[in-house]
Amino acid sequence: VSLGLALGGVRTRVEEEDDDGGPGTLAALREALKNRRMLAWLFAAASCDLLDEVFVAFAGLYLFSRFHPTIEARSLVLAGFMTGGVLGVIALERLLARGAPARRILQLTSLFAALCFLGWMAAPGLALSAVALAGVGFFAAQLWPLTEAEAYDSFPGSARIVQAVSGLFAP
Repeated sequence: VSLGLALGGVRTRVEEEDDDGGPGTLAALREALKNRRMLAWLFAAASCDLLDEVFVAFAGLYLFSRFHPTIEARSLVLAGFMTGGVLGVIALERLLARGAPARRILQLTSLFAALCFLGWMAAPGLALSAVALAGVGFFAAQLWPLTEAEAYDSFPGSARIVQAVSGLFAP
């Protein structure tokens, strides 16, 4: 939808150059769609975005079928996941402000999110499940901003084009 809107708004201006002599919007879109690195990072960012949306529903169903808790207990566990996510984004901001390398943070958070997920799946009780799920939230919340930043970094100077192409990966 985003790409369609971007192209629809561009039809009135199909020049191959902008006013400043740079590539026009259509030329930039063509170039962006050839940029495999950017497309890969946008796919990764979309996958991280889906993790937040789909995972919560999956987690609620999994908790119900595995532990049979009350709705209040499930809500509390899922609130822990979301609280972990908020704390994870705060921690990410502080790490980046201190100069930590983004790519290294991405590698570590990916690893720890996967480990916490495995711990959540193997948790023998609701309490340990809640702790592991909060860990998943903490580390997984850091993935989307980092992958999105890598996508923008792979096509510098064209944020509007990257945003338009990201619409191809929208659920």
